Amino acid sequence: MKRETQRAKVKRWLLNDKTLTPIEALEMFGCFRLAHIIWDIRQNRHVYTRMIKHPRYGTSFAEYSFKPWSES
Repeated sequence: MKRETQRAKVKRWLLNDKTLTPIEALEMFGCFRLAHIIWDIRQNRHVYTRMIKHPRYGTSFAEYSFKPWSES
């Protein structure tokens, strides 16, 4: 039986209208390179990022989610 890849796990997670940060990806999927996986997923779907300021440490990090595609 074939194991599910990190890319497949991340994609499934995001398709369920959930967001994902690098630290969450590391904890849930053992994924050290979330940005690369997101880049790979972007080849087929529209993903956006937004930077969030972490108030406790004053650092910023990306949070990824799927943005619905709409014709304008």
